[in-house]
Amino acid sequence: MLPFSRSGKLSVAALFVVALVAMPAAPVLAQSADSAAPDAVAASRQSLSDRGLSFIERHEGFVDHLYNDSAGNCTIGYGHLLHHGGCNSSDRARYPHGISRAQARGLLRADVGVAERAVRSDVKVRLNQHQFDALVSFTFNIGTNAFRGSTLLRVLNQGHYGQVPAQMMRWTIGGLESRRRDEVRLWKYGQYT
Repeated sequence: MLPFSRSGKLSVAALFVVALVAMPAAPVLAQSADSAAPDAVAASRQSLSDRGLSFIERHEGFVDHLYNDSAGNCTIGYGHLLHHGGCNSSDRARYPHGISRAQARGLLRADVGVAERAVRSDVKVRLNQHQFDALVSFTFNIGTNAFRGSTLLRVLNQGHYGQVPAQMMRWTIGGLESRRRDEVRLWKYGQYT
């Protein structure tokens, strides 16, 4: 029975309830906690998307000139290691004017390939594109050996997709909380921001 006012018309509250019931359900962005998304494919058949590479670029940061990284190694662009040990005169001769973003992106694409291949070979469950991109970013940051030995990889390969975000957040040493939150958002919701 619908609640009518004294004038015989539906009350505002009743109209709101009727409108709410008639609304279509909002689309769900992420799959259920422990199942593959409908658009998921085998990780072995995937490649890092351009959006995924841009995501990694934002987190790595761009430096257009030679610099010694925190370990004292000669680096340029998006953290591209030129060699172990500090930058020297031959490095300065090779990059007298630094590096462009386009050149640095090419180097990053090649560097990220190591992480991409690790995710392709080690992940045995189906992933959608944003999940693959999140794992490549994560693996690039922590290293392929750490990824291969991680609890994250073990629980994911057991099909426990819902445990991946918590496992990612365990790797926050050295102020990486923001990057991990972004990777979790990418994994769960496909948000590349």
